[in-house]
Amino acid sequence: MYSESTGEATVDWVDPETAEVFPVDGLQQVLMTHCALQTGFLEGKTLVDSVFRTFLSNGNSPQNMQELGHHLNQPANKILITLSSGKVYKGIRPIQVG
Repeated sequence: MYSESTGEATVDWVDPETAEVFPVDGLQQVLMTHCALQTGFLEGKTLVDSVFRTFLSNGNSPQNMQELGHHLNQPANKILITLSSGKVYKGIRPIQVG
């Protein structure tokens, strides 16, 4: 779907929950509106791959462990332990709140 693009296109994307319009990269728009809807897209080879794909499919919006667990059908604690092990995977690391 994106093979003909130069990679410089920006498109308007409407957040389905808030109806806000955001400019996003064309590739990001394809990921959110096409790839994320494909069966098995969130099922990466590892849990970290699945988390990464979840962030891609949700416009890279912040999510807590319960939200990630819901999307991936995994225990939130398992995701937290995996991502907070000290090693940074694909640039994903938890933030400390408070």
